[in-house]
Amino acid sequence: MKQPFCTPAQALRRVLDAAAALPVPATERVPLDDACGRIAARDLCARMDQPPFDRSPLDGYALHSADTAGAGEETPVTLPVVMKLYAGDAPAAARCAARIMTGAPLPPGADCVLMQELTDSGEEQVCIYARLQPNANVVFRGEDIAAGAPIAAAGTVLTPAHIGVLAGQGIPDAEVFRPLTVGVLATGSEL
Repeated sequence: MKQPFCTPAQALRRVLDAAAALPVPATERVPLDDACGRIAARDLCARMDQPPFDRSPLDGYALHSADTAGAGEETPVTLPVVMKLYAGDAPAAARCAARIMTGAPLPPGADCVLMQELTDSGEEQVCIYARLQPNANVVFRGEDIAAGAPIAAAGTVLTPAHIGVLAGQGIPDAEVFRPLTVGVLATGSEL
């Protein structure tokens, strides 16, 4: 029996309906090195907060905001510098100024970070030329990604960005769909 012609939209609908009736492809676990370009078979979620602590987004001085009251270019506030913190350091409590670098954890007692350009960049003591509010220039624990937050939903094609975040979470592999085997059978001369 001869089939009547259909519109392109109808043809697409028929193909999509037929594809929806196909069984779900099998899954497999692959190392992250092999997961780029593959399709996530289930939601991939963060295992931990990133960053895992409150940190500085810039080079400057970790301070208690109340200590900056009245600070300005004409009326600087001078504070002793009690420590220097780099990314990866574990700070002790500070009630003064702590020289801090990008990515370093805020010391207990500090609630803001003043960029170094608004100081005299002192090493033993520092002149503060600006007043700060609490939480100014602080990246809070879990602000980039919180534990349990989705990194890639099921059905997502995994990109290098996904792979980097998954690796940063300590996730060694991903459950992905197995690649499909597709065959094309061309018949006739009208293709």
